[in-house]
This record gives sequence, C-alpha cells and structure tokens, in this order.
Amino acid sequence: MDEKYIKAIHIRGYKKFVDFHIEFKKGLNILIGENSIGKSTVLEAINIVLNQYYFGGLNEEDSQQLNKENIYNFFKKNSPSIQDLPSIEIEIELSLNDDIKNQSFYGSNYDLLVGKNEKYGIKFKFSYDEVYDQEFNSIDFSNEENHVIPLEYYHAVWTTFSGIPYKRIMNPLKSILIDSSINKNDVYGNYARNLYKSSTSEENQRKLSYDFSKSIRKTAHENEKLLDIGKNRSFAVDEKKSKLSNLIEIQENEISLRNMGKGEENILKTSLSLQKKTNLDLVMLEEPENHLSYNNTRKQINKIQEKEKNVCQIIATTHESMILNKLNLVNAIWIKENNGQSLEKLPKDDVKFFAKSDNFDILRYILGNKIILVEGASEFILLPAIINSSLNINLDEEKISIISMRGIFYTHFKSLANIVNKKTLILTDNDSKQDRIDSKKDLSEEDFMISMPECVDEFTFEAAIYYHNEKLCEEIIQEITKRKLSKTAYNQHKDLPIPLAAMLARKTEFALKLAEKIEGGSNFEIPQYIEEGVKWLVQ
Repeated sequence: MDEKYIKAIHIRGYKKFVDFHIEFKKGLNILIGENSIGKSTVLEAINIVLNQYYFGGLNEEDSQQLNKENIYNFFKKNSPSIQDLPSIEIEIELSLNDDIKNQSFYGSNYDLLVGKNEKYGIKFKFSYDEVYDQEFNSIDFSNEENHVIPLEYYHAVWTTFSGIPYKRIMNPLKSILIDSSINKNDVYGNYARNLYKSSTSEENQRKLSYDFSKSIRKTAHENEKLLDIGKNRSFAVDEKKSKLSNLIEIQENEISLRNMGKGEENILKTSLSLQKKTNLDLVMLEEPENHLSYNNTRKQINKIQEKEKNVCQIIATTHESMILNKLNLVNAIWIKENNGQSLEKLPKDDVKFFAKSDNFDILRYILGNKIILVEGASEFILLPAIINSSLNINLDEEKISIISMRGIFYTHFKSLANIVNKKTLILTDNDSKQDRIDSKKDLSEEDFMISMPECVDEFTFEAAIYYHNEKLCEEIIQEITKRKLSKTAYNQHKDLPIPLAAMLARKTEFALKLAEKIEGGSNFEIPQYIEEGVKWLVQ
C-alpha cells in the first residue's frame, strides 16, 4: 500500500481553537477529551482543507466558525484595522512519496507549522480580501451598530505547500468521515456518494455515468408517445437530477442503508469504509460507539481491529472507555486547549493491562482533575460520606473523582499518572503484609501517593473502619442481621471479632448502612491513612 496519511494539522482561529497543533501517526489515532473541547472540530478542519467543505460561498454560518475570542479582541480595539480582523488558518502536513504527481504539494508555502524546510501539504485561509480596502475603510467600527464581522469582504483560499491553488479533485488522500453522532444536516455530504467517489476510480465513474445516461435517454426515446402531452410538449427526465452520483445508495441483502436501524447502519458504514476493496487512505470515525448497545460496541471494536490494516490511517473520536481500552491507550491523543498529547509512551505491560480491563472507566481517570483509586465497592460507596463528614471536604467542589479498580492493580497507573500529569491517591489494603506497608513509600512520588493502614491488623478497609468505630459498627451489624452471630473467620483471616467477620461477609450492605449513618450525623472516626491521603490530595 502506498502510505499516504496526515502527519500534523495546525489550526488558528477556527471555532474554539485560538492556536492549536496536533500530530498524528500512521494507523490508528483516537482523539479523547472533555465535551466541547474540539475533538469534532479537528475532523471538521481536516475536511475543510482536504475536501473543501464549508466556505464555498458567503454563508451566514461562516461567522460562527470564527473564534469568539478573536472577534471580541477585534471590537475591543479603539481603532481596529484590517490586520486585526479575525481569520481562520488551517495547515495540514501530509506524508506522501516522492512520485512526480505529488510534487505539486511539496514546498515551503506554509506559515503555522514548525520549521521552514520543504514539506508536503495543503493550507487553507478564510480572511479579509484586500481588493475591498476602499470599501472596508469607510466602515466606522467605533459605532456599536457596526459590530458585525464584514464577511462580505472575506474570501476562502486553498493552496498547496508548493504555492499553487488547490481544488478538491487534486486531493491526494482518498478519505471519508462517518458521523453517526446525531441526526442533523449532513455537512460532510451523503455517505454513499462520498464512499462511491472515494472508492471508485474516475475512469469507472465516467463509464458508469455515461452508460446510465444512455439508458435513460434510450428509455425516454422508446416511450416518447407515452411522454407526449401535445403541442410539441412532452415530459422529460431532468438530467441534472438523474445523475448517477446523486442516486447512489448502499444496500445489504436488498435493504437500503437508510432503512436500517441506527446501530446497524453505524456498524455497516464502518465495516464498508475499512474493507480493502474501497481502497481508502484515511477513515475518520466520529464517536463509533453511537447508537450501539454494549455487545454491539464490542462488535464494532472487533471490526475496527480486524480491518484497520486495510487503510493507512484512522482518526477516531470517542467518549467510550471500552473503545479506548480495547483499541490500546498508546493510540490515544488527549485534546487540550492548545495541543494534542499522545499517550504512546505508556509501557507495553500497562497497555496490555488496560486492554484486558475494558470495563474500567479509563476516560474518567484521564479527564479527571484529582483522582482517588480504590479497590472495591465499599470504598466507592463510603468515601464521599466519610470525607465530607470528617474532613469537611466536598468532592465535587474539589474536583475529586473516586474510581474503583476492582482489585489491587495500582502499579499500572503510575506511568499513566506521570504521562497525563494526574494527581492520584491510591487507597489500598495491606492484606496483613508488612512488606507491602514498607514498600509504599518507594512506589509513591510527588503526584502519586499510595496510602494504606500502618497496622497489619487493619488488613482491609473494613478492618480499619471497625477498629476506629467498634460501637457504631456493632450497632449496624445488629440492625442488618437481627440475630446472634458466632462466625469469627473470613477467608484466610481467623479469630476476628465477630462484628468484623460479619462486616466482611456483607461488605456492600454494611457500606450502604454506614454511609446512611454518617450522613445522618453519627459520630465517626476517620482512619488515619484515609485522612492523610485526602489531605495530601487537596493541598
């Protein structure tokens, strides 16, 4: 396969992006980030440059594409000039071979990308057209009535890095975007038509179109008497409306794509776009999990994994942790305000761990502010009440997220915490092992702390709770069981206090009751390791 893909894109002044840069790699790229941070905007920007979407003519929506901060700064100036007008600039660096047909994209005609060495690429600019200087200078922007960006004086220009004008027909990358996120006007064009144009050679398109037009004319000629309406008038076929490319649709087992359920449609579109026969270079997937159940999301992931090698590059956005875990964290690019941060340096062992832990909410961890990782459901249930009551700390106000690891796997988070710069507190059990207690300091770092009970008798979260709140715990166990208890063992732990053994056998039920008591004002003593850890996290 001739390896053609996008190496980087730089966006200035488009929607949320004042000045934004992101680099891609060949193969799979998964864009993650907060809602409305700009993941979809990156895909839109690619389409604007490669396929010349939007900006085909003056459109009232064009003003909404301009960055609001740049618009505000323009009108804030006492005497704004032409040079101050907001504009949109997008530059894409491409990876192309040195074939003669690609030389029209090679040069140093770019302004935003780093360096001035020659590269392959395309640039787009939506800005004020200087031919209107005389008219523009007559506008008094000090008058608030004129606080409207004069789009009538703007123009959109596409050029290659060699400096020649760019047209969509020159596009060196066969690409398609699949957006199943919401029902809306399809700004990316009809999927079937785009796939047809991208995957069918121009020679075959011309042949099919010509044969189709001939068959229409033949049918009209053979039935001219039926079409005659007298006085040299007749019904005729509108050739513009009956162009083959306008009538193309996709069917599976004679069922039209548009008549399928949204979930089936999503999976089929993805599968079709990634199959080898379509011969696409770039496939962009806008939230491939949309309209899919849990099982169908897994099916979608399997389709992507099976067929990703059929295309040179995939750029996908997602809000689904399972998508990210299964398709590998090293393929993730975290979209921030000014750049995209790759997670490709995550160690292989950690990548394998998260790929197998597809039920772990990895996006909540990466996108969170301050994180508390706990082992099980009891801690997840109880900690908000304990921290609020004992330390007067509101988790939402402090932007603290509690996430259950469902086991002792905290070592896999250490490298990830460093890469994404995430302050992380691990609240874990010592399992009555002194060596675990002794090793916690060696594993802790400036923004990564492991906290556990110092005493081996407090071998688990419930044990630590019990030994600091015996009376309250015994009261709750009596309410739950309503009978005399005698069992003193739990798993390998023998000779435990009877109430503690009962707590360990009924962890979730006990946690719910204790949380209710704490929120109701019962006296509660917080275990030291929890207090120290939370205070470290919020300091």
